[in-house]
Amino acid sequence: MKSSALKIHRNAVLTVILIIIQTNYIFGLAVVHGPRINAVFEDSAFITVETDLSSQLIIRWGLSGYPYSDSLFTADSDSFHNIVLYGLSGYRHYHYSATVFNFNDTVEIPDREFNTPALPGQQFSFVIIGDPQNWGQSAPTPEIFKKLVLLIVQDNPDFVLLLGDAVYGSDDSVQLLWQWDNWKQATDTLAYSTPIYMVIGNHDALTYYHDLPFGEKIFKNEFMMPQNGPSPYYQELVYCFNWGDACFFILDSDLYYNPSVIDQVQRAWLFDQLNQCTSSLRFAAQHEYAWGPYGGSGHYLGDYPDQRDAYWKVLRDGNVIMDFCGHLHLYNSDFFGINYPDTISCIKQLVSGGGGGPLVSGFGGDFYHYCRIQVNSTQIVVEVIDTLGTVVDYFTLVGIEELATPSREESCWDWLMENISGFSGLSPLNQRLIISDLSGRIIDNQYVSQGQLYNFNPAHSGIYFLMSIDERGMNTKKFCILR
Repeated sequence: MKSSALKIHRNAVLTVILIIIQTNYIFGLAVVHGPRINAVFEDSAFITVETDLSSQLIIRWGLSGYPYSDSLFTADSDSFHNIVLYGLSGYRHYHYSATVFNFNDTVEIPDREFNTPALPGQQFSFVIIGDPQNWGQSAPTPEIFKKLVLLIVQDNPDFVLLLGDAVYGSDDSVQLLWQWDNWKQATDTLAYSTPIYMVIGNHDALTYYHDLPFGEKIFKNEFMMPQNGPSPYYQELVYCFNWGDACFFILDSDLYYNPSVIDQVQRAWLFDQLNQCTSSLRFAAQHEYAWGPYGGSGHYLGDYPDQRDAYWKVLRDGNVIMDFCGHLHLYNSDFFGINYPDTISCIKQLVSGGGGGPLVSGFGGDFYHYCRIQVNSTQIVVEVIDTLGTVVDYFTLVGIEELATPSREESCWDWLMENISGFSGLSPLNQRLIISDLSGRIIDNQYVSQGQLYNFNPAHSGIYFLMSIDERGMNTKKFCILR
């Protein structure tokens, strides 16, 4: 919870904002932010509501609107309400409304809606966007970001992943709280119904102000993120959540006392979580990028290559498909044209830092954008959307149909030969068999005739795609190699 000092600062900031944007409530109770859907799980949801004055709250929810089936009353009076709705079910559409009140006033919050996560086998979509901060401590949230938010609302994704640097940061806590309130004004309409999962960035954490370690504390107080990280210090900065067939792992590359590193504590936690994960699709996200262009801006994971490589190995060994990041204010999905070895390129790095901050030029991709990602049981489609709502780039990461997984004791080629004969009815004779990795890179290409042994022995564990081509057509299936 907030300290008394931070609470006094917040009330001062909210009063100023109230005077500016809600003059009809200067002398009464008003909702300043929310309700905001912070995080959603199969059985629960985190919601926050902020008011200008201390108040109590009643929230009601159910599978249909009024009359609602469930309700919750907050007995404590506060201006910042953290609410958890329990007893939900997966892949359902819920309605909710709320009432805030004190001794003098009552404010009714109308009916809103949200969805609980898709279940395995069900399709879903989400958006990633990074670095919407303006440049300067007193600068408001950029108009470009507000325009992108309106487009995201129209897209109606299941959730949004904000890749860090939502605000510029400040050496004054009141100014920093004003920045967060300004950012929330720009995203309230989206957050009414869509959870925004937050990744902390260097500007959010104030890593540039080395004697002011309150950025992380304010970040945690502003949101309710999943609390399944490695220790109390990392709670709500490092976490994971499931959606459909996917699991998302959020890391902190901007620890106040150790920036530009995914440290050992996080790597150990991530290793354990990946070993326990049963989801077939795995994504990771942190603010700072791991692999950048030559002559890049610095302050990225490559500043400490040994720790960066150790992090990437955990991702690779855990069969993570794609790593989302920002920090560099541009779009890139091809490692900036650098031909890295398969041990690196087997994980797709997607940089999406064009959310509103000043763009970085000289490396391509210097335009404002967000990425819309659609996931189903057969493919992952990534579309890059500009400020006009135009798809300016897209790629399909996988086109898959599951094959059984070989055991550690089986040789890859013996297993493949045993399974090729049942490969969607295609003849095992006179075929071309192509193996590609998650990034789409072809790593083996052989023509197989009758009686020929197909010899494939990759260097490391991972998810691969077997494409079979003959006179009857083409088919692709996914399988996993365990080393």
